[in-house]
Amino acid sequence: MFEPQAGGGDQVVMDLPTDNPNTAVPIPEGGFALLSHTAQNASLTNAVTALSFDPYEELLWSGNTASRVVSFFGTQLDKYTAFISAQTDIRSLLITESMVLSLTAQRLKANRRQGIPLFSHSSEHMTDLTCMHRLADAPHTILLGGDQSKIVQLDLETQKEARIVHLKRKNCLALRSNQKFLFSADSDGNVTLRHLSTIDAIHALQAHQGAIADFDVYGNKLITCGYSPRMGTLTGDRFLMVYDLRTLRSLPLVPLPIAPSFCRFLPSYSDSRIMVASQAGELIVMDLNDQTGQQIPIQLDTSGFAIFSLDISPSRQCIAFGDQTVTRGAGEKTLVVRGQNELGKPVKGSLSTITQIILALGFIHLFSDRAQPVFNENAWETEFPDPV
Repeated sequence: MFEPQAGGGDQVVMDLPTDNPNTAVPIPEGGFALLSHTAQNASLTNAVTALSFDPYEELLWSGNTASRVVSFFGTQLDKYTAFISAQTDIRSLLITESMVLSLTAQRLKANRRQGIPLFSHSSEHMTDLTCMHRLADAPHTILLGGDQSKIVQLDLETQKEARIVHLKRKNCLALRSNQKFLFSADSDGNVTLRHLSTIDAIHALQAHQGAIADFDVYGNKLITCGYSPRMGTLTGDRFLMVYDLRTLRSLPLVPLPIAPSFCRFLPSYSDSRIMVASQAGELIVMDLNDQTGQQIPIQLDTSGFAIFSLDISPSRQCIAFGDQTVTRGAGEKTLVVRGQNELGKPVKGSLSTITQIILALGFIHLFSDRAQPVFNENAWETEFPDPV
């Protein structure tokens, strides 16, 4: 349930559907409350491993551990399409003007929004992929990274690998970019700034002593959350690192009451507005330039299930969360761990480390800061089948 933040501020009331647990809940201006939620698949046997808002249409795309891609239309999350991508878990989703790209450990699959397959690509350079990224100045190519020492640049038009970049760092588990740099994060706590054209490393920032959990870039600011070794194990850092990209120097860290696994910018109200969330479902929306108010987390109603995937709509009006858990014994709940690779949280690997799975649930939770949000400010019209 939503818990309003302390510290005053104008109160607004969201007129939400009657079956919503946050109906007519007063929230601070700029806060978030649950708008809708749904099961990602009817069988409730597969967890949500990837989420991606469509940057062109009013669609939210999701992937699960059974390689099933499911899309939902609008804020009520009405099911739109569903198809099987491969034979293993979906690790990342990327939506272009004409195709839906789904990534597994060793394969990239392209489909139309209606599910029609376009192509599939794999190679010896794709061994343990976890992420993909599309650069604004090279929209016909994508970058593929993972728990491997290579970044693969793939041409979507020819389906051929245009460049293989050999990394000096251990791996490349996440990719972001702005107008000046490409950024990659690794399991040793580094964020590496790279040349947009050549992908070559320019500078590295040691943000955390352990793995980077998440990071984001907006304007001249870089934020990171991650892990540090304590008592022989990796533990989530209860702070956020902030960097000024103009000087490549760190700013005062932001202490937090939670150990975040996700951090993203929310620049709809302010360039310094951000959100952080933990795997336990604790969400904080705050301003980097105004930390005077008490930071009371919003507790997502996930019935105790762990948050494993997250995405923010292009309009910045919605946040989608995907959860997952498994029951391994009577009353015992455990995160779906799919290979840790020295990370302090479950990472995108195989299911080999889990035995005797009895139940795995996957729900999608859609939060918004308004009663009638949109995913895109100027969305394309979505194609629906003709009525029978």
